[in-house]
Amino acid sequence: MIILIDSREKENSHILNYMAVNKISVKRKQALKFGDYSFIDHNTDYRNLIVIERKNSLDELALNLTSGKKDNPVNRRERFKNEFKRAKEVGAKMVLLIENATQEDIKEHNYRSKLHPNAFIGSLNSWYNKGYIDNIFFCQDKNDAGWAMLKIFHNFLKELTK
Repeated sequence: MIILIDSREKENSHILNYMAVNKISVKRKQALKFGDYSFIDHNTDYRNLIVIERKNSLDELALNLTSGKKDNPVNRRERFKNEFKRAKEVGAKMVLLIENATQEDIKEHNYRSKLHPNAFIGSLNSWYNKGYIDNIFFCQDKNDAGWAMLKIFHNFLKELTK
């Protein structure tokens, strides 16, 4: 298995370290149409079948779930949603991986954004119900993100062979 990392992905040394320690090949600076991570296995490229969108915190995710400042023409929420829509349009599975957080952290509003916990969960549930997100994983310890990615990709392959 070779892990593909989108060219826009930043600050992922903990994932690169995990892959190196576990002798997993990585191709950085890949142009993924959506998502941050995908993979190649036995010369089959899965980047249009499954991707992982990684967020390093609830703060980063909340930023992507809000529209932005009223005086700023860039609507972060729409841009973020469009990435998920592009994946859905080609039938790719989109997995959201949230580091340094648990679902309880959303409930307890353990993040800096003013986004209310009900709106936070409501947005995630809405996107899941619309088929934009196929699964959501929380990694309380960001150092588990590499392990989680491998498990997600291995389970995907296992389901394909059933």
